[in-house]
Amino acid sequence: SSSPAEPWFLECHDLAVSKLAAHREKDRAFVRALIVTGMVDVAVLRRRATMLAEEVDARVERRIQGWLDFFDGGAGRPLR
Repeated sequence: SSSPAEPWFLECHDLAVSKLAAHREKDRAFVRALIVTGMVDVAVLRRRATMLAEEVDARVERRIQGWLDFFDGGAGRPLR
């Protein structure tokens, strides 16, 4: 094609939430490193987790929110 490519990049919080949704140990370790190094914010991850598609089982969001409790003691949980 003669047109230049227009790349799209996944935002780091969206990537982290998708990794947590996959729930593999290597993905949790990756997100843990992102949090510890300050590359992602736990409060933003919590908000993004509430935005998961309706097709995603509600237990996935609850699992993500529970996992994030380790980092903020649940203080940042969204109100429902």
